[in-house]
Amino acid sequence: KDPRALRRYVRAGFDLFPQIDAAGPADASRLDRPDRPIRAGVPADRELADEVDRAVRGAARGPDHEFLALSARMYVADVGSARGYAYLTAEGRVLSVTATDDATAAALLTHCLRTDDVPTAERTIEHISGEQQWAVLIAVTAGLRLASGGPVFWRGRTPPRAHLPNGAVL
Repeated sequence: KDPRALRRYVRAGFDLFPQIDAAGPADASRLDRPDRPIRAGVPADRELADEVDRAVRGAARGPDHEFLALSARMYVADVGSARGYAYLTAEGRVLSVTATDDATAAALLTHCLRTDDVPTAERTIEHISGEQQWAVLIAVTAGLRLASGGPVFWRGRTPPRAHLPNGAVL
């Protein structure tokens, strides 16, 4: 949010997209069960995740998956062309959701909000842009509070629809 950094992104040809964050206790009873199977990820799923990353984000995360796995549990959807993954910390922070389509991303986010794999009902979802209306609807349905989350900049494209990025700080 540093004004100098914001100006630099604009001058470098990046387009600004506003974001929101969502936080609070998730009321799992208000959310339908995901409409596709979601399972716990294993190290072998990093290859699947990199394939999804290349398709959705334009580049694989590679060793970043190992880093994310140090602080979060991975969940995977893998049914035909509907593929994706999400990371959820023990504190209830959704670190990332990336999927090949909105419905799969929504199923993964819903699983992260409904799961009792973490010891708290508190959940945090950050970096929701206007392109991710599916995530806004899920957050509101779960009873999370919405707040301004600051800008994101993309050059040459809009933020991917089926992707909630993780921030620079874990």
